[in-house]
Amino acid sequence: MIDMINGYRSFYPTNLGYNFNANISYKFFIRFGHQQQFDISNATGFHYSSNNGGYVKRMDQINGREELKLNWRKSKYRIGVFADADASRYLYSNNTYDNITPYKIRYGANAALNLPCNWSVSTDLSMYTRGGYNVDELNRTDVVWNARVSKSIMNGRLMFAVDGYDLLNQLSNIEYVVDGQIRSETANNVIPSYVLFHISWRFNKNLKK
Repeated sequence: MIDMINGYRSFYPTNLGYNFNANISYKFFIRFGHQQQFDISNATGFHYSSNNGGYVKRMDQINGREELKLNWRKSKYRIGVFADADASRYLYSNNTYDNITPYKIRYGANAALNLPCNWSVSTDLSMYTRGGYNVDELNRTDVVWNARVSKSIMNGRLMFAVDGYDLLNQLSNIEYVVDGQIRSETANNVIPSYVLFHISWRFNKNLKK
């Protein structure tokens, strides 16, 4: 700053922007059952962040997430169920935006089966729910089904596999981002639903002693 009357200059620091983050998490895992065929895992987390983009563009975020999985394994079979939830509270200063509380919930099941003649099948079915936004296009529920079928020959050295992703064609290629400076909508040039064919060869070399 220049004082035109007295003819001197003064300088002072000004904090125009900052970012602050804090996290706390807890994880749990245990196997149980007569043959230890069951396992359960849990993950809990909390997050706080303050994002000041300068001037009036400040956003505080409080986030909580929870994840739970239960699996059963026996011989060549595996079946599991899962559920997780994520919720946030976005607080904007000086009425920059409306305060919102978006959330995401996912739950479903998965399975993997090793069948005779070196065939294997795996699949997972998930329900995705997103809500709490002020725009209806952001609040939606999608059912996502993925599956894989594979066959190995020559003692497992050569494998053929077919993967199917989003077989119900529910996913969107539009991504939404909310932070302290912007709310953006991005369209990705990808195909969410597709089928992919694999051929793989495994090289083994045993070293002589």
